[in-house]
Amino acid sequence: MPLNIVVLVSIGRHPVSGRERRAEDDARALGVARSLTDRSHISILHAGVPDASTLNEYLGVGADRVEVLPVPPERDVVPGLAAEIKRRQPDLVLTGSQAEQGDSSGMLPYAVAEHAGLAIAAGITKIETNGDTELRLQQALPGGQRRALAAPRPLLATIDPAAGPVPAFIYMRSRRGNIETLDAPDEMPILDRPESQAARRRPKRIGTSGGNQSAADRLKAAAGAQSAGGQQIETDDPDEAAAAIIEFLEDKAILKR
Repeated sequence: MPLNIVVLVSIGRHPVSGRERRAEDDARALGVARSLTDRSHISILHAGVPDASTLNEYLGVGADRVEVLPVPPERDVVPGLAAEIKRRQPDLVLTGSQAEQGDSSGMLPYAVAEHAGLAIAAGITKIETNGDTELRLQQALPGGQRRALAAPRPLLATIDPAAGPVPAFIYMRSRRGNIETLDAPDEMPILDRPESQAARRRPKRIGTSGGNQSAADRLKAAAGAQSAGGQQIETDDPDEAAAAIIEFLEDKAILKR
């Protein structure tokens, strides 16, 4: 039985020109979906303003149609997307790891998965299925490494840039597909804007020499660097110890009289 897949797409932005375009990772998600099932079992869903000039690009990379949930920019798209996913009950939901514009877009897949009651797998480069209820996934790790995962359906997976090239764009295909506007979601709360605050200074890292040192050697070197120039006080007289501490603080310009 073929998989039923929903691909969530967004409006991207070119990093140099700033021109709006299809989001590259969302297009990769569409390519992964096409490798798993035929087009008739793939739904392309966008929440936002119906913008045919940009969404047509998803038609050009393999979508037969793009369905749009009309959500104003100042409204939260998560409840509407989650309700639509629940209604369709797909086996798999795919999307990019984050959008190319907007605040905190990397949190959207997690919020949608929580509202829709789906498990989530992040940074996926490859998906396979053998027809049963389990999906076999390949997850990207730092340093070019990969990890094999298994997950039951239904599942929401974010596609990593290492999943492969973006499907080729065909202009004539972008003119043949359809962009359909769905009914507005029942729930569209006002989006809370994030607050900006000054960044905190991070502690300076202690440099270590010798890349082949053991963990014990690195710890000893760090402890030695931190304690360099210190003085150990061994006395039973509290007045003498206090005087030594005050002298040290004055020497470091921490305490001034």
